[in-house]
Amino acid sequence: MTSEPTICTENKGSRYALIFQTLPLISVITLVFSLFILGQAQLSSAETPKALLEALQQRNTEIDTREAKILEREGQLDLLEKEIRGMLDEYIKLKEIVDQKTSEETLAKQKKREARVNRLSKIYQSMDAKIAAQRIKRMKRSTALSLLRKIKEKQAAKILSNMSATAATQFSEAFIRADK
Repeated sequence: MTSEPTICTENKGSRYALIFQTLPLISVITLVFSLFILGQAQLSSAETPKALLEALQQRNTEIDTREAKILEREGQLDLLEKEIRGMLDEYIKLKEIVDQKTSEETLAKQKKREARVNRLSKIYQSMDAKIAAQRIKRMKRSTALSLLRKIKEKQAAKILSNMSATAATQFSEAFIRADK
């Protein structure tokens, strides 16, 4: 139970002496802080204790107003944080869906390519080895290697034997490196 502070002005050595009775310690600290540090009110011989209390009350009102604003902003920040977390969760779910679809599409493309390479390998397998060698030599290396892997060994050997020694060696080395 806190009672209102009472202020007595008595002339004891100085022009005014302040005697605070039953004033909580925190109020005294706030008063001193307000008066000397913040410069909201200056202690002078011309000011009355009533003016000091009014300055202190004004300062407390300002602090209460600022505290209310801070609490309001904290509430707004909490709402924004929840909203952002929800958006992040939704983003993660969508990213997983996109990644899954992308991997499915990639797998489907690989299967289609594999089917095309298989079909083409059957065509080259039935071709004359000399003609197949000339055409494979002009292909992109990755395509040629994929094709040679699918062609039966006997036909691949005939195709490589119809290439120059340099080209056959390069294809053979690339074929071995691709397996590693």
